[in-house]
Amino acid sequence: MEFIYTDAQRVPVGVLEFESIDISIGDSGNEIEIVQESRSATLKEGSLVFALGTEWGGLVRHQDTKPSVDGTRKVTFAGPTWTGLLAERIVVPPTGKDHYQMEGEANSAISGLISYIGLSDIFVSSGEESGIVLATDLNRFCNAWDGLRSALADSSARLGATFDYELGKVRLWAAQREQFSLAVNSENSPVEITVNSPVNHLVCAGTGELQDRVVVHLYADEKGNVSQTQTFKGLKQIDGFYENTTAELEELIEAGTKKLKELQDASSVTFDIEDSATDLFSLDQELTGYDSDIGIQATTTIGKKVLVISSNGDTSFRYEPSESQTTTSSLSGSGSGTTVATYSAGKGIRISGRTISAEVSAGDLTNAAAELVKSVIAEGPVLSERNGQEVTLALDLVTATEANAWFA
Repeated sequence: MEFIYTDAQRVPVGVLEFESIDISIGDSGNEIEIVQESRSATLKEGSLVFALGTEWGGLVRHQDTKPSVDGTRKVTFAGPTWTGLLAERIVVPPTGKDHYQMEGEANSAISGLISYIGLSDIFVSSGEESGIVLATDLNRFCNAWDGLRSALADSSARLGATFDYELGKVRLWAAQREQFSLAVNSENSPVEITVNSPVNHLVCAGTGELQDRVVVHLYADEKGNVSQTQTFKGLKQIDGFYENTTAELEELIEAGTKKLKELQDASSVTFDIEDSATDLFSLDQELTGYDSDIGIQATTTIGKKVLVISSNGDTSFRYEPSESQTTTSSLSGSGSGTTVATYSAGKGIRISGRTISAEVSAGDLTNAAAELVKSVIAEGPVLSERNGQEVTLALDLVTATEANAWFA
């Protein structure tokens, strides 16, 4: 991947020579780190670094020099990514209003926010109609990155970003969230599946003694939502106990709710990708892993992306899920229906509770991408429908046994 850099006045200079690059965007990090040899360092404080046509880029703000093991001195340049610049700005509610409102056509709303937080010098919104309408009150005093992601997520959208060479600014736009499904079929892919059942009923005890003690019962549903309404009963009920001897009722409910959410199986989707892998997933893209044979699936969004280019030129991408947006559910096990047909990723996929882990090679992912763009011809009783790179297969009036046989 080729990176361009500018001088401190943001005038493009040329292609960047570097020892290594480490960039993170998303839920955390949002930083860029570049290592150069001291004697040939070209970056300055205020330089921009970016890969054209991608979301990868940022601003050089700090530098640190120290000797390396080979005797040469290295300089590490670091600073915020495009998302990091947004995260540095706090959205203060307008005078006389409780919240800053993101409303109307999405790209227009993005433009308004850019102007409001004073970043028009570096960011510009796409002038095209996105087809996405926003209607969100941002949390008070949130940072612009979190607020913008939240507003877009409310409309099943995500933020696109790339450096516009002609404008000399980072162009932002709203895009619909893509969906990518991993078909976890035991006969076609080596899969190990473990379904964990966390505590779903938490007995919370607060201040007081014996029968006068404050007690609250909290319950978690199949999506991990916590309330005082019981969902799981009988043999599906799993109890736990939480104690806070100083908590009154309101405080006990708040603390107990937080504790029960923590007890739900921590959700994650991890992709271990070999060096030189291609970048296949967008930030905030939705991923679903499912196994129709045993009837479970888990869905999450890409919450964080990390790009690392090592000193030997190897490139790797790492994807981390957004835990707050991961859910599990059951699939229908009988009758006719629709099955999403996708490429089975790599060497193996594991689902553990709400965790999907895929270990795939760069070659596997490249082949997967190639498969997605091929044509699909269905013969009865299989029906096919294609939307871009997404292909949906449906079985026309077949039983569950017959359906599984088609995908065996």
